[in-house]
Amino acid sequence: MWRWIKRLYSFTATLVCVAVVGTLVWASNLCKLKDIEGKRAFYLYSASSQAKIVENLRFEHLFSVRGESVRFAVTKAERETVAENVLQKYGAELVFTEETDGVVCYYGITERFGQSVMVNGKPVNLHVAVSQTECVVGYPIIFGGF
Repeated sequence: MWRWIKRLYSFTATLVCVAVVGTLVWASNLCKLKDIEGKRAFYLYSASSQAKIVENLRFEHLFSVRGESVRFAVTKAERETVAENVLQKYGAELVFTEETDGVVCYYGITERFGQSVMVNGKPVNLHVAVSQTECVVGYPIIFGGF
């Protein structure tokens, strides 16, 4: 009887360890833009403007993340090449650009991210907005202000 209880305990402990490690591995891959430094925001529940935007993830948010963005300052010299560098970093193809109120937006698509949204009838999953002083990179697109 004790032998059976020990085996059950060992099996349960192993199962819990596998679940914890699996969750940690999954969570570490959750951030698509993890190699960009800056102020991070996560889009929960929806990859649309209805998303709840949070800056700090809690455990209960892990399975609700549908996108993210990173905001960082750029110099005048960086402004010219930052979008090209981001698109290249993620192996993204430029789909189209647009300019509104001094902000240039670059919309791209990359196989790395999988999920995409339709913008102007085209699939997009990487959005880079560059203003005079900052850059915002978003997956699948940027929600909120930029």
